[in-house]
Amino acid sequence: MNIPMGSIKRWRVQIFAITWLAYAAFYFTRKAFSVAKLGIGDDPSFPLDKMTMANLDGLYLAAYAVGQFTWGMLADRFGPRVVVLGGLLISAGAALVMGTFATLPIFVTCMLVQGLAQSTGWSGLCKNLGSFFPAQQRGRVLGR
Repeated sequence: MNIPMGSIKRWRVQIFAITWLAYAAFYFTRKAFSVAKLGIGDDPSFPLDKMTMANLDGLYLAAYAVGQFTWGMLADRFGPRVVVLGGLLISAGAALVMGTFATLPIFVTCMLVQGLAQSTGWSGLCKNLGSFFPAQQRGRVLGR
């Protein structure tokens, strides 16, 4: 099978751009609570104090760490695009629920879900890039 080099380069550029956009999209929901808690801490009527919000951040990071191991294996089994798209959708849903309802049980649940959903990004997107770029080029591509 003889594939023209121009079409391979076009595919690589498209995959890199889509991967970059998907990873950037994760940040819209990843940083939402970190930015919002600055204003939340100043609101005396809000029921969460600074220690509770710090514990929510810790809960998020613990779920993120567990998810890193889990989603890497599931991306191998089901494909990185399915896992990443699912993670993006679930992350957006959790952020929407968190912004709509402001109670501690909902925040705890959403931070757990958010951590697991956010962890789909790195392993799935790296696997996707690895399918389109040879090993000797990956350091240059991922480092840009």
